[in-house]
Formats: sequence, C-alpha cells, structure tokens
Amino acid sequence: MSPLPLTRLTPFYPGQIGIAGSDNTLGLRTMPYGKVLYVHNGHAATSDNNDGTNPDFPLTTITAAIAKATANQDDFIIVQGMSNALETWPLALSKHKLHVISSQYILGEEVPGHGRIITPPADTAAFYITGDRVEVAGFEISAGATHACFEFSTVAQSWGAHIHHNNMGWMGAAQDGIRMTGAVDKVNFLIHDNTFNDKITRDGIRIDQNATRSRIWNNNFRRVTGVGINLVTLCTDIYAIHDNWFNPILDAATGGSIFCNLNSTGCMFYNNYSMHDKAAMAQVPYRDLGANHWGLNYYGILAIMPVTV
Repeated sequence: MSPLPLTRLTPFYPGQIGIAGSDNTLGLRTMPYGKVLYVHNGHAATSDNNDGTNPDFPLTTITAAIAKATANQDDFIIVQGMSNALETWPLALSKHKLHVISSQYILGEEVPGHGRIITPPADTAAFYITGDRVEVAGFEISAGATHACFEFSTVAQSWGAHIHHNNMGWMGAAQDGIRMTGAVDKVNFLIHDNTFNDKITRDGIRIDQNATRSRIWNNNFRRVTGVGINLVTLCTDIYAIHDNWFNPILDAATGGSIFCNLNSTGCMFYNNYSMHDKAAMAQVPYRDLGANHWGLNYYGILAIMPVTV
C-alpha cells in the first residue's frame, strides 16, 4: 500500500519567527496520521470520554488510550499520570506500531526507574504484547508472583518490540522481567538500557523459544534471584547479546549471568561484564551447553570463556 500524501499548509511569507521551516516555499508540512494521546489521571479535566489528543483534556487510563489508538500509524501514548486500580490488566498492546512512553522519559529523565510506576494489583503481567513494532519506555514496573513484567503471545509471532529505559523488580516483585514463551519466534526485538532488580524471583530475561535477529544490550542485572539472561531451550540466531552488566546472586552456580541451554545455537555474546562480591564467585558466570559464538566477555576484571559442560 502506498503511503498517504503529505498535507501542505499555507506558507508564511516571510518566515514566522519561532516556527522552523515556515520560510519554505512549500509551506509547513505534516503527515495525516500518527497522533499523540495523553494520559493523566490526576488532571482536573481527565476523562476516558475525552478524545485524548489535547493535553488539557487527557484520558484517565492507559487502557482507554490503547483503545483509541490506531494500528500501523505510529501513535504515541504519553503517560503523565496513571492509577493502577483503574487499569485493565494486563495492558494489552495488540496494535502494531504503538508507542507507550512515560512523560519523564520524554522530558529527558532517561535513567531507568524515574518513570510512572506500573504495579498490577493481581497476579498478572504488566504488559502483554501481541502487536508488531511496539515500543515501551520509561516506566517502573512490577508484576504478579507467577508472571513477568513483559509477556508476549505464545501462539502468534511478534516482530520488532522495542523495550528500553524501564526499571523492573525494584518497587515490587515479578517472576521474570521479560519472558518470551511459546513455540513462536520473537523477531528483531530491541531490548536495551533497562534495569532488572533483586525483587525478580526468577530470571531477568527468559527466552523459552526463538528471538531471531534480536539485540540485547546495555542492560543492568542487579542480583536477580535466578539467571540474568536465560536461553532456556530452542534459541537460534539471536543477533547479539552485548555490553550488559551483571551482579549475579547465583555465586555458587555456573551460568548465573548468562545461561545457554542445549538447543541454543548461533547466538553471539561479546563485551558483557559480570561482577562479584569481595570474594570471587565460586563458579564461572557464563555457561553454554549449545553451540554459540563468544567474543571477549569479562568476569570481574578477567576476560573469560564460558563453561561448556
């Protein structure tokens, strides 16, 4: 399908001060799709009956904003305030090319954990993603005792999820930070600049099936109870897992930072750093039972290869 045409607005002549591009003879131009929806439950004029596109009349819930968004138009949901008690859980992101962003991230607070706090009141995931090219950024997230902060469809393939600058398992618990389950591929995922904390009761990132051509980088795994990044079973051709930082709690277990099970093949690992307490860890933090590709990774200040048994 060909893209929709640009809408050309009447040009200012001469250019108007403060409006970049207004001196263009073609006039200011805007795409006729891609709206911004505002969520702020504490605003005096908030209502889920608003259309949500005016920040002076925001929506009350993320749930309503998702319903009002249009798939494949790169709609943005900017969350300035929200109430966990008013949302429908999990937050189901089924529409393609939808972006859900905390306002703190937009304002430049790009440190994980400075965003809106998402704490489901029941045993459920925070986000359940089935759409393609979905982005979530800037939130403080927990989940239920048997669920992950982010979960994905177990029956339908999803593409290109972009998860970044979130803080998981700090204010509240979760079983996993990010969980990819089911016999379907999660393709071209981008997971970076997140923090996974010690209230996570199992794994930081748990991949039960393929995440082909995905990249995982620049994440901080702070003493999660289980494994930092756990390739549980059939994981092939993950493009690169690199430049992640680990402070594993599993000092006595091999592979506390990265564990690759038997059917993991063709994945690349380089420039990852695993720390330890004052005493060196009892076991090597990287373990590969499959057939993957290892570059230079570190254990403390030492370059090290994974254990392969």
